[in-house]
Amino acid sequence: MSDVSDQEWKLLRYVYGDIAYEEPHNHAAMLVGARESVLEEYSAGRIAARKAAEVLGLRDSADLLVVLGDAGLPMPQPPEGELREQASTFARLFRENKEAKPALSAEMPE
Repeated sequence: MSDVSDQEWKLLRYVYGDIAYEEPHNHAAMLVGARESVLEEYSAGRIAARKAAEVLGLRDSADLLVVLGDAGLPMPQPPEGELREQASTFARLFRENKEAKPALSAEMPE
């Protein structure tokens, strides 16, 4: 059996599943690939920050962003449909707020 920590073993099992048991002589190389894989999954938005930080043994999402930057990967972005929905909601709220201001100032005594 290879000499890996409990956290490293968790990472190996997350990425490689049962193959991790069958390849103890490759654990060092597998750990490098596993870390890259988790960071790429997070960068692509396929896993949440909390899960990525947990699997990588990081303290929080701030540490995750540092590791992501060190790896030269971009921060994850929401899907395009979600961005459009957020922009639409912002525009609607902005218009409603703008329309509400004249009504409020007309009601306030001078």
